[in-house]
Amino acid sequence: MPDIKNIIFDFGGVIINIDESKIAEELLARGSRNVDEQHKYLIENDIYNKFETGVISDQVFREEIKKICDIELSDNDVDDIWNTLI
Repeated sequence: MPDIKNIIFDFGGVIINIDESKIAEELLARGSRNVDEQHKYLIENDIYNKFETGVISDQVFREEIKKICDIELSDNDVDDIWNTLI
């Protein structure tokens, strides 16, 4: 039997349910008012996909989110908001 070096899981939408609406809910709860426009920008500029596929780093993703949000966010805030989708 060959040695197994790696096992890869695709958690998003396969093993764990993903609820993107939770991100919007969390942003609204924190005082954001332009959630629809922010989401549209992220989709149109492929930011979610670039992050999920490793094209952009965690830090670049955080900076993109903070750049478009109408509220002040720390890196930890962005991480917490992103993690609400699982």
